[in-house]
Amino acid sequence: MARREYPFKLKNNLDRYLRVKQAKLTIERNQSLTLQDLYKEMAAYMGVTVNTVALIKANNYNPSVVVALAMAEFLGATVDELFSIEPREVIGN
Repeated sequence: MARREYPFKLKNNLDRYLRVKQAKLTIERNQSLTLQDLYKEMAAYMGVTVNTVALIKANNYNPSVVVALAMAEFLGATVDELFSIEPREVIGN
């Protein structure tokens, strides 16, 4: 079955929220936390792989509703703050 193309594309603001979470955890734990470590913690919290987190961040994978909600909860944000949609350029209509 062919993958359906939607008339919009998903954008995310994960960079900002990941950096904020990284800073908060670094302060709370009084030790440096790398983004890779944060990806591991978030992936474990959401029940997905680190690769899935990286794909979502790179806009190469659209998360399910459950994963988006878990990601928002982990980062202390709403799904609307993390993700938005914009119209996809239509070619040939």
